[in-house]
Amino acid sequence: LLMGKKSNWLSLGGGVRSASFKYHFSVNVQQVKLREGVAISPQAKFQVAWKRGDKLALTREIPADSTNLEFNESLSLVCTMYRTEGGFAAKEASFSLLQQGRDGRDKGTKKLAKASVDLSRFASVESVNASSASFVLLHDGVPVGDLMLAISSRWLKSYSRPESEQSLVHSSESGSDAGSESSASSLADEDTDASELGDFSERLSEPDAELDTDDEVEAATHSRSNAVDGVPKRTPHMRFSGASASDMDELKTALDAAEASKLELEEQLLTVKQAGLQASIEAQEAESQLHKVTNVLHEGDQHRSNLASLADELRGELQAAREEGALTQRQLLEAQQTAAALRAEADAMRTEATTASSEREQAQQALLEAQQGAAATRAEADTMRALAATVTLERDQVQQALLEAQQAAAMAYAEVDTMRA
Repeated sequence: LLMGKKSNWLSLGGGVRSASFKYHFSVNVQQVKLREGVAISPQAKFQVAWKRGDKLALTREIPADSTNLEFNESLSLVCTMYRTEGGFAAKEASFSLLQQGRDGRDKGTKKLAKASVDLSRFASVESVNASSASFVLLHDGVPVGDLMLAISSRWLKSYSRPESEQSLVHSSESGSDAGSESSASSLADEDTDASELGDFSERLSEPDAELDTDDEVEAATHSRSNAVDGVPKRTPHMRFSGASASDMDELKTALDAAEASKLELEEQLLTVKQAGLQASIEAQEAESQLHKVTNVLHEGDQHRSNLASLADELRGELQAAREEGALTQRQLLEAQQTAAALRAEADAMRTEATTASSEREQAQQALLEAQQGAAATRAEADTMRALAATVTLERDQVQQALLEAQQAAAMAYAEVDTMRA
């Protein structure tokens, strides 16, 4: 049963992220053609940044002699590609056009435009030769220029994960032909932040480290071909004269069980991460609703204040009308006419006052309902945060179980090495 489960996980067509493979991508940044109407400063310099996750590769800075920016510079990164039923899962990378010192005095770096590229289009079983492709650089959805790239890739077979170390030939190759592509990614005007990629020697010691440059790949290949942590590399076809067939079968069964447990824990960890992400999204939505309700409450307070001011004005006008009626008693006819007019005006004011009072009561009712809704939203947000905390705890437990499974697998491998020795 464990052997069958392991085989299903290792099958290349067994679903999303059933196997991972290291690919070395080389990109020749040929040129950028700025669109007509794009104004550039003669003192400005430009460079292209290739970003994938926390990895960043930059070209040199070049001055803007014309609207055609000639780079002709090669960049390289190593990425982990995940095999799916139809090829490889999408692996988005961004290429940004950076501008240095855009007004001659400002020495900061500004993202001028950006294009997104799906690297899975250029991954295949066989090495993909460099093929030119044009990508549209966008700024807030507006085309700024065209980026010309020549992208090639090769599969680093010796850097596949342990559960993925098998041939890719039995699966269909993903397409590597490149055409014109338009990216819908918008770009903010904030300055670029380039984070450090970390110490090279520390990353070589990690079994699943993402290697960024050709020098790192070459150094890691040499290191892993000789030894791993001082232990000679295992030979897969070594025969064991000191161990019986039954012992080897038991050992193999234990290894298979440990690896199956590891894969199950990885799947559970992925599920917990997805649940945590969903809980975080729902909590953000709850906070947004709470903000909206707060705005409604604020508008209700303003409306109530306006109604109170209107009522005070009406009372003042009514008092002035009464005083005016008392002063006009000396002339009966004029006093009667004025009194009639004042009575009509007073009736209208009473009607408006009644309407204002009704609206104030409605506003108070709406305010009460809004406060109740805000309380319910806060309670829901607290529930979401508690759920997120629970999910985080479960994720930590799953990670701990995964670590124990990996330790068990390492002990089993060490026992096999000992028996081989």
